[in-house]
Amino acid sequence: MKPGRIRFYQKSPIFFSTVPVISLLGVAWLIFGIIYFIKDIYGVVGYEGTWLYVPNWMVVVLLIYILVRGIREWISILEYHIDFENGVITTNGDRFRRESEMVQYGLQIKISHIKSIRLIKSNYNSRKKPCLALARSHANSYFEFTLLNGSTKWLRIELFSKKQRMQMLNIINEELGTSYDYETMYRNGELIKGGAIWNRKPKNKK
Repeated sequence: MKPGRIRFYQKSPIFFSTVPVISLLGVAWLIFGIIYFIKDIYGVVGYEGTWLYVPNWMVVVLLIYILVRGIREWISILEYHIDFENGVITTNGDRFRRESEMVQYGLQIKISHIKSIRLIKSNYNSRKKPCLALARSHANSYFEFTLLNGSTKWLRIELFSKKQRMQMLNIINEELGTSYDYETMYRNGELIKGGAIWNRKPKNKK
């Protein structure tokens, strides 16, 4: 591998990050509109002692909360990247998400330690555990690296383009002298079932 860092950001990060923000803002303003529509028609919102009392400050707080969540999601998607540098694959993961919402955790792999690679899809996070953010969404794509010590590591590549994925494999092939072909890996990709929060195995009680 040539010296220097090659950094991959997710394909069209602005586009992909704008979608959740717009969606969240839309929901926020829909809630805002419904509340004030009810207030204008029935006069039951904003008046103490009624069955549907929602003070103005609570509406504002709700809107700010949804906006902050949307901005945080935007930053998380925009900032996520994978580095190839000096024979090492590195990512900081989803740094701006809560622990329970993280899909990709920080990861560092020496390319020389890679024994084999395959493409998988799963609703689990990169630690192979149930993830709140993926519990009810479509399965995400990962590169699964099997290392010389027998362990496996998952690297999320869901929003990276086909071209970017092929470039990553080319770097690995150059380093290892292998010939991994993305098209073949995609055809032979495996779905790792599971990932729902409610499917967690109960802890053994002492």
